[in-house]
Amino acid sequence: MNYAFEEFEDLENSSVIFRGIVGSRAYGTANAQSDTDTRGIFVVPSMEYVRLVPPPKQVSDAHNDHTYYSLLRFCELMAEANPTTMEMLYLPEDCIITTTPAFETLVAHRDMFITQRAVASHLGYAVSQMKKAKGANKRVWNPWPEEPPTPEDYCMFLRDAHELPKPLKKSGVDLRTCLATRLSKSVTEDVMHVYDYGKETGGVFRGGAPVVSSIPKEDAGLRIGVLIFNKQAFESAKRQHRKYWDWRRHRNDARWVQQERGQLDYDAKNMMHLTRLREKYELFFEREAYESGLIRMLKDISEHPGIYNSTRGSSYAKSPASFVEHVHDTLQRRSYFQDMWKELEGTR
Repeated sequence: MNYAFEEFEDLENSSVIFRGIVGSRAYGTANAQSDTDTRGIFVVPSMEYVRLVPPPKQVSDAHNDHTYYSLLRFCELMAEANPTTMEMLYLPEDCIITTTPAFETLVAHRDMFITQRAVASHLGYAVSQMKKAKGANKRVWNPWPEEPPTPEDYCMFLRDAHELPKPLKKSGVDLRTCLATRLSKSVTEDVMHVYDYGKETGGVFRGGAPVVSSIPKEDAGLRIGVLIFNKQAFESAKRQHRKYWDWRRHRNDARWVQQERGQLDYDAKNMMHLTRLREKYELFFEREAYESGLIRMLKDISEHPGIYNSTRGSSYAKSPASFVEHVHDTLQRRSYFQDMWKELEGTR
């Protein structure tokens, strides 16, 4: 059996028992620039499981916008009350691309997956989205310049024992005319004596790494101070720079316009996930919990004036950042949520 992603996109592929549109377009929270996400389920012939190489449990495109789960993996995730897979059994008809009698059997028995564990997993998802929306590490609020970081950016320089170290760039030292000998080396930093020859030497850093030299005794008078290179911070900066520009190249620009203009200081998409959760709770738990605190909590969140929520035509949140604080306050007001919130706060 061919498990290439392109094979599953073929509408004639009989191994696919379900395809559906999920995410914002399934809940009416999409705008014109929103991506279309899909999920599907495929069956694996029984003989595939006795081969030396087991079949894949899921297959996705490069950006994970379109994912197919094996029937085995889908059932495993449903048993774990996974919010992403659970919604596949409750999609509206206009979001279903492909269905089969096998999938309809799952739909007919979907109530068996509505458990206390499902309630807990969806509440946990709500909390995680709230935290992500206001997360201080959001890339949109921590942009990196296009030029990659250099080792010199992570160096401190000390001229003598009578002054404090200062950033290399503020010391007036040009490492291109210098050579260095190592004083000490650790996992996190290198400490070096620096000698200034007043002419091009090849520099202390070459290829992004420090180069130590053998200095003749007669050149001891050229020593100008001590260089402290925080290599751990430099390596971390390189990774963050690479991740940021990978994100910039592949992101949906329309999602971040309001944040970059300073109109929002939270991620509206994460907040809209809470609106989607309200609709999911109404679908999943309407028999026992529609009037419960769980539904009232999500209802309060989604009806805040910052969200324009109609059944199938919502837009992104447009209110000021007070929306996030409102969500925080709403969650804390609910008596059943107090203990969970304190536990989460204690693990920070």
